[in-house]
Amino acid sequence: VLVSIKGAEDGGVELIVSDDGVWLKPGFDVHDSTTLGLSLVHALTEQLGGTIRFASERGAIVTLSFRETP
Repeated sequence: VLVSIKGAEDGGVELIVSDDGVWLKPGFDVHDSTTLGLSLVHALTEQLGGTIRFASERGAIVTLSFRETP
């Protein structure tokens, strides 16, 4: 598992978590997830006004993007 944080072009922050394990299934949708972990991640991201993206490139990649709040 690799976790990294970097500045985004829009002045926000991206938190990227990647794993070379099981890939995400085609058509994966976090809104349809019934697992507690993904439900919590999705709820926290929404609460902070961020976005979440999932990708399958040599494993699973989850990117959480947050903009600074004034």
